[in-house]
Amino acid sequence: MLVEEIMTSEPLTVETTDSIRDALGTMHDADIRHLPVTSEGVLIGMISDKDLKEFTLPLDNELDTGGDPFSRLETRLADIVQGDVIAVAPSAEISEVIELMIEHKVGAIPVTSVTDGTLVGIVSYIDVLQAAQDVL
Repeated sequence: MLVEEIMTSEPLTVETTDSIRDALGTMHDADIRHLPVTSEGVLIGMISDKDLKEFTLPLDNELDTGGDPFSRLETRLADIVQGDVIAVAPSAEISEVIELMIEHKVGAIPVTSVTDGTLVGIVSYIDVLQAAQDVL
């Protein structure tokens, strides 16, 4: 089975200029856990709800020092997103995606065009599980 058969085409994205608050809002509204981060349409990285929680949780220190704990929500994604993004082509086998998810401990992988590298989809562990369920 190929990635293009189970991926979500034209996934929601956030820009590197968007804030953590923007990303959290998008994830909440769409009920998703992973978002590709782009800059002018070019895939820069991925952000997960776990990444955002890890960044926003150390609020105790802010409260102890009299700072504004909510100011962290205005941090731009460019300041926290990791640039080493793992991506696959639509023609990749699902087994390759599973191997990458396990090896890199990620829950979703962006799908990029082989011709120009543009983002064309995203495949998550939920997509993989649904495909497995359909086969069983």
